[in-house]
Amino acid sequence: MEIPLLEDYKSSPSKDFWEKFPHSPLPSGISTRVNITMLKQKVASMSGKWTRHQFIRANRTIQDLEEGASACQSRPLPPMVVPNAESAYEHGAMITDNIATWVKEGILVGPFPSPPVSGFRANSIMAVAQKNKVRLVLDMSRPEGRSFNSNINPLRLGKVFMSTAKQFSYAVREAGKDALMNKDDTESAYKLIPVRQEDWRLQGIRWQGQYYIEPKLIFGSSASVPAYDSLSLTVSDLAITASQVPARCIFRTLDDEVSVAPAASTWAQDFSRVYKEICAELNIPLAPPCPNREKAFTLQTAGRVLGIWFDSSNLSWLYPEDKLVPVVHNTLSILEAGSCTLHQLQVIMGSVNDVAQMCPFLKGFRKPINDFLALLEMHEGQTIPIPAQVRADLLTCLRIMSTAGQGLPIAARPSAPPLNSILFTSDAAGATTTKIQGKQVINPVQAPRGAASVAFDQEGSLTFVSRIQWSSHLLTTATDSKGSAYGCKSTTLEMVGLLLPFLAIPDQLVGKHVILQVDNIATLFGWEKKQVKDDVSASILVRAMHMLEALLTCRIHIQHLPRLSSPAGVWADHLSRVGSTSAEEEQLASSREFPPCSPSLLAWLEDPSEDWGLAERIVQDIELIIF
Repeated sequence: MEIPLLEDYKSSPSKDFWEKFPHSPLPSGISTRVNITMLKQKVASMSGKWTRHQFIRANRTIQDLEEGASACQSRPLPPMVVPNAESAYEHGAMITDNIATWVKEGILVGPFPSPPVSGFRANSIMAVAQKNKVRLVLDMSRPEGRSFNSNINPLRLGKVFMSTAKQFSYAVREAGKDALMNKDDTESAYKLIPVRQEDWRLQGIRWQGQYYIEPKLIFGSSASVPAYDSLSLTVSDLAITASQVPARCIFRTLDDEVSVAPAASTWAQDFSRVYKEICAELNIPLAPPCPNREKAFTLQTAGRVLGIWFDSSNLSWLYPEDKLVPVVHNTLSILEAGSCTLHQLQVIMGSVNDVAQMCPFLKGFRKPINDFLALLEMHEGQTIPIPAQVRADLLTCLRIMSTAGQGLPIAARPSAPPLNSILFTSDAAGATTTKIQGKQVINPVQAPRGAASVAFDQEGSLTFVSRIQWSSHLLTTATDSKGSAYGCKSTTLEMVGLLLPFLAIPDQLVGKHVILQVDNIATLFGWEKKQVKDDVSASILVRAMHMLEALLTCRIHIQHLPRLSSPAGVWADHLSRVGSTSAEEEQLASSREFPPCSPSLLAWLEDPSEDWGLAERIVQDIELIIF
């Protein structure tokens, strides 16, 4: 019987409407479609094959299926009716249809004219627009400070194990050309796990004046993810053990079970067959094969996995068009408007971060955008003009993402630097300070100081020196936008030292693995993240080195070297301070010296500022040398 459309979904409809609406009574206890008896038998058969931890997790899963999963609440929550989100009313017809469908399928029980259990809590309904549909999701994080999620005891939650698209990409590349891929998707995955009957009251909703309860795991609850993940991982472990396929070929994210194996092996066929057989025996429903190779597929060389399209025939990945088009539209829209809100930029950055996991080069262009996001968070709900650098970086991100939409080669798994890597050790000396009335103050007169980078051959002979000396202005008076003295910004100064080989002998580093040793550990973290927290100037120099790595097609490895802990470290330390350099050291260094060839950096060091254009100018300087 078709449910009538309404003009208003905020008020309760007439009696005739409810006569056409499906009904489901409150059950007497918990239930699940999973064959618990069969699951117990299969887990017991793993004796001598599984670890103790695997058995503990499997038994916890069985307990959840038999007794219901706990809501993991820290304290009893009072009854409450949390207002529904406006998005739910904007999509009122589809939300109503979702509720009716869930009632028919036994996911929801109701409707009831009044709360069906004592202490009933109606959570906020919100509508989440997805591809070709609108999903009903409960906002379990409202109201702030008194919500279901904020009351969860994190110590009671199990650890969640999920794969990433990047991890899967490495496996595809290592499996080789024409590797075979499988993807199985569990249907209505959360609805396989019941929740404890005493927690039903916390999983209610109120819609059109009627009340409903969802007695299974719900989307929106932080406790649902680990509860379902435990079942998913247990089934995956059963299939891996039974099929004897190496675990390195199997990847899993909640309801998606993905595998990839060399075409010459039978691993892909074996795992797919065994996994499907186990799910059938346990009565766990799997989605049928998808003709578009998106939701589920078997023994394919191309398909969509974890939001990315992979093709083993040419070992490439591609950012799907249905994800690319919206982010291009949203980005161009805010750039044309010249301003944006927090939500608008968050949506865009979600897509940027999605691509960045596959294309790490993109990470080098997020610092100004992330800083702008922090500003928008302080003015949530307001529309704020987009700064020039944020605009420039959004356009850069858009160009990179558009390229990803055309397809890119799968990158090799990161590895330790090879034995034939080129090794440089650098150090930078900052301003000397004096303590006056309990405060560190920069001395107005400074001895010559700067940054130095050195390299030695296998016999221990000095082969390379590059030095740069700080200006008096940089050491004594220059400050950044926060008032921090450049002479004391150790990470910024050390980044200059790390850059020296690329500015002095760039032609010799093309296509090489380059190891950079430095005694400042913040530069390591900055390089990994492609930005330095709370240090814009250092982040600019990180970006310059990031772009130089791409220009020279080299691979940079930064390693921490404790101060003065090696002969090279001693040399770099001495050469960064004129006063500590002996005459013999100076004579030998001068004969091996290669001056940095970047007029842009040298000019910047005379009068430093937070100028993001510096990174691009440094790269242009080196382009002139190389090309």
